[in-house]
Amino acid sequence: MEFENVIIINCNEEIIPYVKSMHENIEEERRLFYVGITRTSQNLWLDHCRFMRNRSMDPSRFLFEMGVLREKTPDDYKVGEQVKHISFGLGEISYLDKKEIEIVFANNTKRKFDVMVLLRNDMITKI
Repeated sequence: MEFENVIIINCNEEIIPYVKSMHENIEEERRLFYVGITRTSQNLWLDHCRFMRNRSMDPSRFLFEMGVLREKTPDDYKVGEQVKHISFGLGEISYLDKKEIEIVFANNTKRKFDVMVLLRNDMITKI
């Protein structure tokens, strides 16, 4: 059976794969996901949400496994690059290593952050 369009919503951990199947039946969950994504003849849409019922949600591991998503790393950013922080606005990266990032914001205020916290929570974006 094939469809022109396939839309799979809620591609989030604990949903796909289902929380009660994550340990014992993970291969069956993976197989079902594969069956779903291979039923399209034209268009495939995979949707995941960042929050559900006031709770932070992670994308499904299957999205990473198939290469649709990849984990952001400090290597994606460089000193001197312009970024926008979700709360502090525009700034420039003045220091960066695997654990820490320092950003100089518009009013010359320097702030240090745990770089992985910023990246995992989409708190900074490149300009």
